Amino acid sequence: MSDRGGAIADYDQALKHDPENDVALQNRSEARISLGQFTEAKQDAKRAKELTNATDKNATSNLLYLIAVILLEEDTQPEEQEYRNLCEQDFTTSWSFEELDTWLADADLDPDKEARITELIDLLREHKPD
Repeated sequence: MSDRGGAIADYDQALKHDPENDVALQNRSEARISLGQFTEAKQDAKRAKELTNATDKNATSNLLYLIAVILLEEDTQPEEQEYRNLCEQDFTTSWSFEELDTWLADADLDPDKEARITELIDLLREHKPD
């Protein structure tokens, strides 16, 4: 298992130098999800969404946002529809699903939440080249 706390500190430093680094925000959001910091993960993902118009990055930010919102038991609409619409578009993602997959395998989630999150991850995973 990676040092997620150390990773967050590294992303904090990167964001001090470049506050508009959407990838650092995405990565910090993912690390925060893994640590159960869902409110902070949601904030990072929301900010990352605001910083990019690239379809692949927007879809990734939306996914991370939705995961946090589901875990916070908040309403996922209209963000979920936006995400589904993005995933219907033609794009390629370079996102690594390893951290999310590891977290999901180790997390003790309600089966309905786990199924929803898995479905959302798989929508983006379809855009990963073989």
